[in-house]
Formats: sequence, C-alpha cells, structure tokens
Amino acid sequence: MISKKLVLTTFSVCIVFSILLAGIAYLTLRDIKKDMEIQKVADSIVKTAFKINIDEREYRLNPYKKNKIKEHLKELKKLVSSCEEMCDLKKINFSKLHGSIDLYEKLFEQLKFYHETNEKIIEELRKLERIIQATIFSKPNPERGTIALLEIRLQEKSYMLFREKPLLFHEKPYSEKRKIAVRNLLMWAEGDKRINELMDKDSELFEEIVSNYEQMDKTLELMRKEVRKIEGVIHCICKATQQKIDFAYKKLQILLTTLLVLLILGGIELIVFYTKNI
Repeated sequence: MISKKLVLTTFSVCIVFSILLAGIAYLTLRDIKKDMEIQKVADSIVKTAFKINIDEREYRLNPYKKNKIKEHLKELKKLVSSCEEMCDLKKINFSKLHGSIDLYEKLFEQLKFYHETNEKIIEELRKLERIIQATIFSKPNPERGTIALLEIRLQEKSYMLFREKPLLFHEKPYSEKRKIAVRNLLMWAEGDKRINELMDKDSELFEEIVSNYEQMDKTLELMRKEVRKIEGVIHCICKATQQKIDFAYKKLQILLTTLLVLLILGGIELIVFYTKNI
C-alpha cells in the first residue's frame, strides 16, 4: 500500500514546482507585455518619421504653408528616448539614432536657409528686371529686347520649377535655353555697355540661385538618408522585439503545459491514494 507520507511528499513536490512554474510564467507574461509596449512605441516612431517625410515634401511644394516638422521632430525625440528607457537590446545604438534626428533637424534648417536666400536673390532679380526693362525701352525698337528678356525669365522660372528636367525628351536644359535667350538680348543690344553690365549682374544672381538649388538637392538627399537610417534602426528594434515575444510565447506555452501536467499528476496521486484507502 502507498504510504500517506510518500503521497504527501509527492504532492508537495508537485505543488512547489507548480508555484515555481507559475512564477516563471508570470514573469514571462510581464516581459511579453513590456516588449509589446516597446513595439507600440516603435510603431509610433515609424508613423512620426512618415509624418516628417510628408512635412518635408509639403515644405518643398509650399514653403509658406505652416509646417509641423519641428513639432514632429520634438515628438520623435521623446519617443526615441522613451524606447531607449524601455528597451534592453544591447545591439541597438541609440546614440546614433539620436544623432540622426539631430542631424536631420540641422539639415532642415540648412534647407530653409538656402530657400530663404534664394527668395532674397529672386527679389533682387525682380528689381534688376525693372531696371533692364527701363533700359530696353530707352532704346529704339524695344520689342525684340522685351521678348528676349521675357524668354530669359521664362527659362529661369522653368528651371526653378523643374531644375534640369525638360518636359520633352530632346529639349535642351532650361539653363542652356536661358543662355541662348541672354545671347539674343545682347545681340539686340548691339554692345550696349549698360545692358551688358546689367545682364552680367543678372546672370551672376541666377548662378547663385542654381548653386543654392544644387545645395538644396544635396541637403534633401542627406535628409532622406538620415530618415532611412532612423527607419532601419526602428525596423531592427521591431524585429528583435518580435523575436523576443515569439520566444516568450513558446516558453509560456511550455510552462503552462508543464504546470497543467504537474497539477493533473498531483491530483491523480491524491485521488488514487484516497480511493485505495476508503
């Protein structure tokens, strides 16, 4: 006959192991909850980075429209700091992530500077245009000179809108078409010193605009590069966290199954003992 002491010992062992497994299961559930919160923050970072991308495009399309890019950058910094506090992934370099956000912010300020500089130069061009127009009208047969000047401004505006991307495949770049229009105006002026000087100044200002646009394009590319870096790091966090969650779920399933088996065995042991002793 099975002794009462042996049954109680076996049952006690089952209970102890069950409590231990239940404790481990609770800690595992807590880890899962924490990792899910990290994923939630990481998703918010991705959404905020997407908003910043939209802000940057809207700024390029309409620089005068109220832009929320600074607010979204501030929000992004808070989310990254929150993720850093919660996350225990050693392979994630959060200092580089913060560096990318700070660099993006500086690049955006640089982009604004180039745009504002171009706005000032364009204003100078408008003033200069009025002087050139007045000089043209002071000469005989000003119609051809006026047409050439209008052509110059048309090619300048086309460049500002499309850069060196003509609408037609075989069309010359707008900067080249502008040079042709300038030559036509100078030919009409027949060596007029005043018009030559004014057009030299006009071309100099336009070259400054071209240079600033080139710098803007480079800055935009650097900004996109930093956004890709941010998205890459967040993707790594999401992937690593998801792997941890998957592993924790499997671990939890094994723990709960083992716990259930122990409880069943303990219960069977008691039932068998009391049945035989009735």
